[in-house]
Amino acid sequence: MSKSFRYILISLIAVVALGAYLLRADRYPDAKSIKESHVKNDSVNPLDQKVEEALTLLQSGDAPPMTAIGMILSVLDEDPDHYSALLSLGLLSLQTGQYENAVMRFERLLLQEQENPRVFDAAAAAYLGVGDTIMALELYHKMLNLELEQEVREGVEETVTSLEKNL
Repeated sequence: MSKSFRYILISLIAVVALGAYLLRADRYPDAKSIKESHVKNDSVNPLDQKVEEALTLLQSGDAPPMTAIGMILSVLDEDPDHYSALLSLGLLSLQTGQYENAVMRFERLLLQEQENPRVFDAAAAAYLGVGDTIMALELYHKMLNLELEQEVREGVEETVTSLEKNL
């Protein structure tokens, strides 16, 4: 087995293992909990409401997915750094295997969210999806410097150990 094939195989196994862990640990919320956790303050602005409405449409299935995604994209047209819109589109990109799009969204979020473990975690998963293990490890190490729940910290430490072992 060639070294590059082995590296690709190990990376894929790491991504699948990470995905299984994330599902088990519920670190990637469904649309409803994304919606509930997005608003950063008590006042809801119209852009937040538009993202919330789009996520509700996605969750309920009352509109085609592209209609809801279009609504979220229109929020980014008005505010390219909108937290809820970037996070929602990034997580949706991860769920659909569109890792390049996810990387783009999370990179933008990382510029404004330096203390948010969810953003670091999701960005690292996106980098693993595009095969950039080095960048994923860098983000996981930064994430470990943040305040984390013990179960999440242990999961990230296991992921880091596994990825470093396979470099």
